[in-house]
Amino acid sequence: MSGKRAWIAAVAVLAVFVVAMPGDVAAKKKRSRKTLTMTVDGKKLKPTPRTIDFSAGGGTIGLGILGQKIPRRGLGIVKTVYIACATLWPPPALGTPLLGCLGSYNELNTRNPTAAKYWSQFTVDNSTVVIIDAWDGTNVEGHFTSTVPAAITNPGLPPVTLVGTFSGPVRLGDPNR
Repeated sequence: MSGKRAWIAAVAVLAVFVVAMPGDVAAKKKRSRKTLTMTVDGKKLKPTPRTIDFSAGGGTIGLGILGQKIPRRGLGIVKTVYIACATLWPPPALGTPLLGCLGSYNELNTRNPTAAKYWSQFTVDNSTVVIIDAWDGTNVEGHFTSTVPAAITNPGLPPVTLVGTFSGPVRLGDPNR
């Protein structure tokens, strides 16, 4: 057998072994995508995908849900929603409301930052309800409703109603520790 033929045969045998080897199942597993769909006073708000974050089990916040709508080219109104629950994580029971939930919503006009509007809830009064529908140790699915009063910086604004669903992987632990 000439050197060229031996080389081709060796490469073919090696290719068969590489293809036949079982792949890493974790590497092939498709990563879950974070989704957050919501309405603010009945108007749809679609957060920018890179701004969606679900965190749990860190410090005093048992579950945090964050979403932000950033306008194209950075000009316009930046809308931010944050829901936080001071509860145990993982949730003790699925399908029941989490304890101690608060909501906030902000609108910041990048062209006129002094005209920012803030809605914040500072007391736990059951006007924010978060329910976890599924939790598999990594991914969470659930829904929330919240009626958030105007902050003290904007006392004349009416309360906003936030309604939404969320699903995706949860970042566990406190990143500040």
